[in-house]
Amino acid sequence: MNIKVCIFDLDGTIIDSGDMIFKSIDYALSPWNIKMTNEDIEVIRTRSPNELFSGYLQTPADELKAQKRLIDFSNKYAGKSVFYDGIPELLENLYKRFTLAVWTGRDTESAIKILKRNKLDHFFKMVIGCTSVNKNKPHPEGIGLIARKFNVIPAEIIIIGDHAHDIEGARRFGCKAIHVTWSKYLIPLTEKDPRPDLSLSSVYDLQTWLIKSAIL
Repeated sequence: MNIKVCIFDLDGTIIDSGDMIFKSIDYALSPWNIKMTNEDIEVIRTRSPNELFSGYLQTPADELKAQKRLIDFSNKYAGKSVFYDGIPELLENLYKRFTLAVWTGRDTESAIKILKRNKLDHFFKMVIGCTSVNKNKPHPEGIGLIARKFNVIPAEIIIIGDHAHDIEGARRFGCKAIHVTWSKYLIPLTEKDPRPDLSLSSVYDLQTWLIKSAIL
């Protein structure tokens, strides 16, 4: 297997952000007393920032205000998100063997801030969030940006994430995908979701598999 680039999701994969995604959306919509269901949140997670709250608020001005509140919340509480056990050691081992990048559905600014506050930013050569693309996950635009940056083909990329959107993005781009399941807020894959190449429940198992693949 000739993997050259490992692309990681952030929340639920590298960072234990807990229920911050749900809290950030509640905060963004609180001036309008709107409460979203888990199904609603799954819908808006696939949208670009400019379309995030379309259909939930009455005017473009309100949508823009809610979007700003969401980003403000994400930046304010970025420091409360901490990495999962074993992540620094995993990245230390991997970045000697692969090019590492982040592809996340959150805004790029707060993603970079989280990585810096956890002293993980130096491992990653590129960070792509929803504000870096026109089409958010599961659209593979972000993967494409990373592939072009490092001049690699789909067969040389592997996506590592906890959400169905990560797996779908990988499939649509034509690269391999590992589904990681160590988040306690994990949303299990359904029968309708694309299948990953591998599912792993521990950071140690991920490290072992990737290092073995680098040797083969």
